[in-house]
Amino acid sequence: GRHCGFQLAKCRSARGCSGPVVIRIDRIAAGGDGVGRLPDGRVAFVPRTAPGDVVRLAQRRDTKRFTRARIGEIVEPSRARVTPRCAHYERDRCGGCQLQHLSDPAQRAARAAVVGDALRRIGKLDLSDPELESTEVTFHYRASITLHRSGTGHFGFHRFDNPGAIFSLDRCEIAQDPLNRCWAQIRHAAVGLPRSIDRLTLRTDPDGSIHTVLYGGGSTDRRGIERVVDQPAWSGDARAWWCPTSGPPREVGKAEGKMGIVPVTTFLQSYPRVADRVRTWVLGELEPANGEHWWDLYSGIGEMSARLVERGASVESIEIDPDAVACARSRPIPGLSARIGAVERVIADLREADGAILNPPRGGLDPDVIAALGSRPPRRMGYISCDPATLARDLSRMIKGFRIRGVRAFDQFPQTAHVEVAALLEAL
Repeated sequence: GRHCGFQLAKCRSARGCSGPVVIRIDRIAAGGDGVGRLPDGRVAFVPRTAPGDVVRLAQRRDTKRFTRARIGEIVEPSRARVTPRCAHYERDRCGGCQLQHLSDPAQRAARAAVVGDALRRIGKLDLSDPELESTEVTFHYRASITLHRSGTGHFGFHRFDNPGAIFSLDRCEIAQDPLNRCWAQIRHAAVGLPRSIDRLTLRTDPDGSIHTVLYGGGSTDRRGIERVVDQPAWSGDARAWWCPTSGPPREVGKAEGKMGIVPVTTFLQSYPRVADRVRTWVLGELEPANGEHWWDLYSGIGEMSARLVERGASVESIEIDPDAVACARSRPIPGLSARIGAVERVIADLREADGAILNPPRGGLDPDVIAALGSRPPRRMGYISCDPATLARDLSRMIKGFRIRGVRAFDQFPQTAHVEVAALLEAL
């Protein structure tokens, strides 16, 4: 076939051709790879491509059904293609972002299409691509980043095409500015940490305090850790914490700063502003009312529970992280009964509910949770997910007892192929 004057190469055989092939990229798949078709009809997945690109393939790895390849040459660039802002994106093939080479509109269209494709293909649901609520800030938004240690001792991110390889990080363009300033202060000192420290997290709390969290090692490493974090080069604005291989987190060093309001190992949303928009939309659509009883499942530090109580509802929450539950209990949330444990083990102990909020980890709902929701269905539910595939799978398992009222996507992870999704359900 032809595209804009270029002859798309034809394989010399229907299978296993290793010669140069030129294809056009049609769309972006879950995970961020561009998708096109080989001349023999097989699907080709090519990272760092844009819809509309015409590319010559290189380094092909063929299977019977598809091929994975790299860009050998961009024969004709797409209009959606832009120059990535981050120096690491192309130079070091950083795997932290997947879509920096796409314009913001093209990124948003790709993420909405990924959600719609998952709902139809995995969930077998007759739904169109959802509306995606965009955000005005698409860089410098992440409230935490985790760096891994290489064999040579430096800290950085994995390469997208070689996850075992780690490049040394200068700065991360999607991390908040205070985290980049902190990393600029400590990066050279960090090389001197004991080699048992295999990763390092920088994070900001909701109150603005900054923390550096070191992972790995044992009791014999404390002196070596403190020797590094007590150096003037270590950021005086950040508290330093050490999470040994076994045992609780320990504060180390003498840095002076705020202690923070959330335990350093407790999960926080990477883009707090958009996470708040998700909660606002879900509650605005579900309309919890004064006197109703609600479940907040996978409740974290109780942010959704607090919102439900503000609307006059009583709340039973379940969260497996005891530190997160302690944080929720320490907040002034009257009418909240916060329970510790796995949702699938505790849900049977909850009393009947008018509504429920589900915000599970990436793996989605345990089958026992779905069964419990089916046997005692709340009248209204909101399911918030960071993985469209597991959301679609779970909705398909729940659809016999519930009606899907609406789905909306939120741009919580700009520059990446990830997207936050919220679905509204009503009991039949």
